[in-house]
Amino acid sequence: MARGVDGFRLDQVGGSGTNWRSECLLSAERIPGNVGADWWRESLAKAEGKVPPLSYGRGSLARREGGLEMIRTIRQAVKKVKPREGVVLAETCYPLYSQDADIIYDYMGRLYLFKLGDMNSEDFVTALALRLEEQRFTDPKDIIRLRYTELHDGIPVKFMVGNSAARALTTMIFLCKGIPLTGFWRFERGNGIFLSKLNRLRKQLPELCTGDAAYIATGKPEKCILGVVRTLPEQASIGLVNFSPVEQTTEITVPVDKLNLSPHRKYSLWNATDGCVIGTGTPDYFTRVKLKLKPWATAVLCWRPERMKCPVKIVQEPSSAEKKFATGQNVPEYNETATTINVTSEKYRIVISKNSGLPLSLKNSVGRELTNEVKMLMGDKPLKSRAQSSIRCDQENVDITIKKRLTNQC
Repeated sequence: MARGVDGFRLDQVGGSGTNWRSECLLSAERIPGNVGADWWRESLAKAEGKVPPLSYGRGSLARREGGLEMIRTIRQAVKKVKPREGVVLAETCYPLYSQDADIIYDYMGRLYLFKLGDMNSEDFVTALALRLEEQRFTDPKDIIRLRYTELHDGIPVKFMVGNSAARALTTMIFLCKGIPLTGFWRFERGNGIFLSKLNRLRKQLPELCTGDAAYIATGKPEKCILGVVRTLPEQASIGLVNFSPVEQTTEITVPVDKLNLSPHRKYSLWNATDGCVIGTGTPDYFTRVKLKLKPWATAVLCWRPERMKCPVKIVQEPSSAEKKFATGQNVPEYNETATTINVTSEKYRIVISKNSGLPLSLKNSVGRELTNEVKMLMGDKPLKSRAQSSIRCDQENVDITIKKRLTNQC
């Protein structure tokens, strides 16, 4: 703590399993499922037909009470040095441990990316909302969970479901009650602006950090939008995440009874993601809200008393001088060689291989290399086939489409 540490993460304090090597616990006649039958019989014969117990005592802290004592002892030491700021994160998901830890995990996060790939959008959102809503009732009051979609001992989320779907999952954990955790597998690379927007929303909407929560599946005709309702007295927000690869022009059913707003007072409803006011009225006026959401996109709607400004500061649009690239005054130029496609603008220069379809280099306006040759590691040996490319250029953009068959299996 003297070195500036604010707290500790306690690894695997949930305790270990039963000591199956204790005397007479395991029958010699039963062959464990994870060993070979021949090896088991040979080993038993050498031990005179008995399963020998461990020759030493198991660690005294291996069971539940040991984990609780460990958390309690470390937390007491932390609070002596930093009574307000010091925290202890226990690597366990069981609510029982929250009586001694400041924060525990929500282990379901590691399953979301698998379920998203296996289920259709409506079934996924319905099940996710139900699971989060049930957890709200079964968890002790004021419990704090660390929520995540990827960890050091898991799979990189954007490699599993793609970057757009990974952004939707990440947005979800930023909206839910608890503490969001991201960046274990360098998700922040290429997503810095996206994450800064989520952090700004949490900082400028207090209900997203400390408010009560409720979870709904919404959208019409298909309920493929997750709604996360967060409330404080006279402050309410609902985060809407489209878990569909299709743009949704939909009608949202708002659970007005969960907004924690005065029924006869007038409020302004803001779209906190673009700063536009949607309407003004009493809470019942907003029973249904029409909305358009792009694939995997998010909108955060927030209610504030009438005449109050939008609580989220919207980043200003670029000045006219900064827009000259987008208005055609400096259209990106491209040329082709036998092996490459080259695109140059005042901001960057990128060279793409016609053989692999991947970038060979990316440099900024002063020639500093940002990335070199991009390679893909695959389980099967890639086919030595040439990529098919098509290029479309207008007054603002150069669109390059690359198609390549990678293996005989796809």
